[in-house]
Amino acid sequence: VYLRRSIDSVVAFWAVLKAGGVYVPLDPNNPVERLAAMLRAVRVQVLITTKDNSPTLPDCGATTIFVGAGEHTHNGIDDTNPDVSVSGANLAYIIFTSGSTGEPKGILIEHRGLSNLAAFQRRVFGLTGKDRVLQFFSFSFDGSIWEIVLALTSGTTLFIASDDERASLANLLGLMKRDDITVATLPPSVLGHIQPNDLPSLHPIKATAEASAPSHVAR
Repeated sequence: VYLRRSIDSVVAFWAVLKAGGVYVPLDPNNPVERLAAMLRAVRVQVLITTKDNSPTLPDCGATTIFVGAGEHTHNGIDDTNPDVSVSGANLAYIIFTSGSTGEPKGILIEHRGLSNLAAFQRRVFGLTGKDRVLQFFSFSFDGSIWEIVLALTSGTTLFIASDDERASLANLLGLMKRDDITVATLPPSVLGHIQPNDLPSLHPIKATAEASAPSHVAR
């Protein structure tokens, strides 16, 4: 899935899983060399992108599905559930890290791991349909999948932060206040600049991607 931050990215993620495929997010902000290495590693068969994005991606010989205004239609498409057989042992998604050698390294996550994570989060956080979950992390990072799955399997509302909102603490706080965000997963470097009284509606807060300082935990 080679899309910029948008609701289309979330829909594509869910569609891949529903069709029985393996979700592999590709970040358009990554260097072409890194994207080429990732495409070679997974031997991608289907590419979901837009016509604006496709020229920037190395040719991988995959079947390409273009999304966006005017690029597709639902006319004549069967809207029944796909007849696929997926077990807990099947792969759900592949996330790439930099790897110890500096080369992209794919981490393979099975459906049972994703299902267990979703069930654990629902039990621990006890969310309701009134909650509002922030989607902060890059779609090429595991944290984004935790956010998406937490929201959509709990019946809550997911709010996708734009690149500008992710890049500026003031803009991020503005989004969280304006949309009354109640659940967020943030790196400690961001949490360290947020005061408890800044966001009174925020109740479950998860810290990930970095080590948390004792002062952050105490707060």
